[in-house]
Amino acid sequence: MVRLLVLSLALQSGFAVVEQPAVAPAPAPAASGPARREDIRKLLLLTGADKIALQVVAQMVGSFKVSAPHVPQSFWDQVVAEIDPKDFVEMAVPAYEQHLTAADVAAAIAFYETAGGRNFVAAQPLIIKDTMAAGETWGAALGAKIAARLQEQQAAAPALPPAAPQPAAGAK
Repeated sequence: MVRLLVLSLALQSGFAVVEQPAVAPAPAPAASGPARREDIRKLLLLTGADKIALQVVAQMVGSFKVSAPHVPQSFWDQVVAEIDPKDFVEMAVPAYEQHLTAADVAAAIAFYETAGGRNFVAAQPLIIKDTMAAGETWGAALGAKIAARLQEQQAAAPALPPAAPQPAAGAK
């Protein structure tokens, strides 16, 4: 039930994933293994993926609360209490396994264990919050621009002639 709720929350939150072109072809990742998966978990925890997942859940629950004001706070408290961010970490491991080599993961871990890496992680929730707000503003402005351009296009397009009547079936 919790996984279904989280999936529903994610879908309703309006998040979009945009595929970025690779800078260079990625080498084939090394074979999977318990040690490699543990390194990936370490990387995910160092990057604060578990905390970011909880931040996203809090934002989604906030949206649900607005759309369902009659639902008691105790329900939302219970829903949030049942969500384990380690579930998100575990779900993310295969993607990291597929797209990163063991050397990539080791290099990322080395970075995130530095002061700069830790500062980056500490700032990440605020960066995400700010960029989400900026993205909403940008998306609204872009949507309005596209809608206006579409209206201009429709107004400038000549009216299409009506379709010619089709002969009745069996008529010659």
